[in-house]
Amino acid sequence: MQTKIYPILFYIGKGIWADRVVRWWTKSMISHTELGRSDGLFHSNDRFHRRSRLTSLTPCANEWIIIELELPVEIMKIVEQEQEKRIGTGYDWLGIICTHGLGISWHSKRRWFCSKSNVHDLVRARELMMLSPQKYRLFIEVLEPFGRIPAHFVTPARLYTMARLAKQRQQRRLCRLSNETLS
Repeated sequence: MQTKIYPILFYIGKGIWADRVVRWWTKSMISHTELGRSDGLFHSNDRFHRRSRLTSLTPCANEWIIIELELPVEIMKIVEQEQEKRIGTGYDWLGIICTHGLGISWHSKRRWFCSKSNVHDLVRARELMMLSPQKYRLFIEVLEPFGRIPAHFVTPARLYTMARLAKQRQQRRLCRLSNETLS
């Protein structure tokens, strides 16, 4: 099975007014997220135009935190095909207001915001892996934190916490595998 490192980017730069609003509301330094793809592009909802899109990014260390997860390429290719079908879809303003402002579990299934989209993709990858649980057992365990909360309830800060937990799980998995190899 071929694997690849997929970065998840977390924006901490100065940004625009919307970044300041997100930071204030979530009480976090993170205001936006991006999910890396196998082709080197990133998928998310554009912070400036509020549309789902693919883009090329060169993250600066003083503006982005990067967490990298190793995942199976064959699974992520399917997720990427599904991402491409969402290109151009609108921003889920009403979903943000309902879930993050009013605490009501309502959101659009056809509209997205950055963390909702990125969590959806990682949950989808895990669902695809669950179709062959023996083959992907270790990756399923790594991605488990992303399935705990519905994607529309996840803020950029919460996605950061989930990604850190997933990275810790992946590092422990690598330690276990190297210890088993040494035994």
